Amino acid sequence: AYCIGPTSSSAPYPGYGVADITTGTDYNNIGIINARNNTSANEQELYYNANNVRTIQNDASDFSNVNNSRFWIGRSEGYEAATNARVVEVITFSSRQDDGSERRKIESYLAVKYGITLGVNGTSQNYVNSNGDIIWDVSANSGYNYDIAGIGRDEDSELNQKQSKSVNNNSIVTIGLGEIASTNNLNTNTFATNRDFLVWGRNNDSFNTSSEVAQTVNLRGVTTQFTKVSREWKIIESQNDVAEVTLSIPTAVLTSNIPLNANEEYTLVVADDPSFGNSNIIDVIPLVTNGSNSEIWYDFDGTRYFSFAKATRNIAKRQIDFSSDEFLIGDSKLELNSNFTVSAWVLNNGSGGSFISKGTRY
Repeated sequence: AYCIGPTSSSAPYPGYGVADITTGTDYNNIGIINARNNTSANEQELYYNANNVRTIQNDASDFSNVNNSRFWIGRSEGYEAATNARVVEVITFSSRQDDGSERRKIESYLAVKYGITLGVNGTSQNYVNSNGDIIWDVSANSGYNYDIAGIGRDEDSELNQKQSKSVNNNSIVTIGLGEIASTNNLNTNTFATNRDFLVWGRNNDSFNTSSEVAQTVNLRGVTTQFTKVSREWKIIESQNDVAEVTLSIPTAVLTSNIPLNANEEYTLVVADDPSFGNSNIIDVIPLVTNGSNSEIWYDFDGTRYFSFAKATRNIAKRQIDFSSDEFLIGDSKLELNSNFTVSAWVLNNGSGGSFISKGTRY
């Protein structure tokens, strides 16, 4: 609700106010509240996550703006504190911000920072950077406008979001730049360039394999058979290259929805087309268990689609041929409790270099 107080000291206390008196909106989550003038500055609008939620207005003739006055967070001037919430950020302006430009920038900044889906989940609205450039286009991404989240760096808005997950209920995917730390500030990785963003959203299909059939694909000479879940994500890299990210999903979500057969494992499937046809599959990569989560690190380039699958485990002896500027990276952790040896037979056709090295990803 928003009000400027009654205009008399006796009942029925007439005065201007607006409110949402329905039960259709769930406020028991992280959200963006926006109270502002309408375009004519003779009424007040009330928005929640970019949705107009005003359902009642009282005594429109008593509307007025309160100028050069204090305001209270979590209470009103006449009543004690009553807000059972954590207010983490307040942005205030002395004038109404333009719908098509400035307000969209503010909402997008807050949405990326806190993992909020703007508008209606499934429909949503465009997300933009501080320059007004679109980083998530709802029309181009039709069908994938559920549980939108993202990471990115935007110096003009002082945004440096290095890991994120949608705050929507039942959201399961977390993505972090290089790693997923306990907090965003403890993530030690950095974006290379200002206004680099990686934003993702999902379709509304089920997270199971009941309506999918097994696929067999040959990737770089290796034949892999997998059955992916129906739910898919679309992920878009804006402006420049965002380096490798860690992608995480609770293992319990996998085990409860995708039971494994003998000699199968959970994998990430990446494609360059939403059909996930064999010719469009880029990678099928096993997930690694990390505590209660299953994780993988990956470098998404441009526009990609990803999903999760159960795949037949492949164990075989193979050789690898490297061309110029090619390399192979193993898992980020080599967890062995005793001494170990890594060895290889190498036929060098070039001018040398590092055959085997150990270090950090960056």
